[in-house]
Formats: sequence, C-alpha cells, structure tokens
Amino acid sequence: MMDISKLIHKEEVSEYDFKFSHPSIIVLCAPTLAGKTTFLTKLMNGKDEYFSKKISDIHIFYSVYQNKYKEIETGNKGQTFLHLIGDGVIDYFYIEEINGSILIFDDIIHFFSKKMCESLYVKTHHNENTMIGFVNDHRVN
Repeated sequence: MMDISKLIHKEEVSEYDFKFSHPSIIVLCAPTLAGKTTFLTKLMNGKDEYFSKKISDIHIFYSVYQNKYKEIETGNKGQTFLHLIGDGVIDYFYIEEINGSILIFDDIIHFFSKKMCESLYVKTHHNENTMIGFVNDHRVN
C-alpha cells in the first residue's frame, strides 16, 4: 500500500508502490481540504503510470467547479471532459464512447440512488470496461 502523501507532495512514486488495475472502482473519502482534488489531479495527470491499462478519456461530473480541473484538462489535452451536474441529474448515457474511460463523480454521491449505483456498476464498470471514481468528504452515510 502506498502513502498517498508521496503523490500529493510530488515525491517520486515507483510503479511498485502504486498501480490501479483497470477497470476498478475507486472511492476517495477524506475531510474537506485534505487534498482529495490535489490527489485526483496528480493521479489523472500521471494516469499512464498509475493504471495497468491505458485510459482513453476522463469524464468529471461535478456540481461545483474547482480550479484543479483546469490542471487535469491541461495535462490531458483532448481527453478530459467536464460535466456540470444541475438539479441532481446525473446522465452519463449520452457519452458515445466510454469503453476504457474513467468516470469521476466529484462530491455528488448524495445525488445517487441505489438504482443509479447498480446501473453504473452493470452498464459501465462491468460491461464497458470503464473505471469509476468517487471523490467525497467523510460525511457520506
């Protein structure tokens, strides 16, 4: 297991310290200002090093824009797509090609119903070879 502070603080991380298999489901929970989005930015900008298979696209679903998203876009030109979630509507089915992508749901897990979670697992993770990432603070029930 890797100490994520190495990644957050830009220390060298070898492939033996840190590698996600693809597909997988990642849940990143920590208190506000703990570095979740910073970690996510480092992870996405180093995706070729930190994942076992090539990630084709990054789709970030959010309700409040964060400046770190710009760093992810800059580090992954043409591969990053931002989706603003309004009124609790999460719709990823309009994305034409998600096979091999990663879908990141940043601080919007409270919008998810049980049916939505099941659908997300079956449609994307299991059938479409897609990674799923949830980023949320520690107050999730």
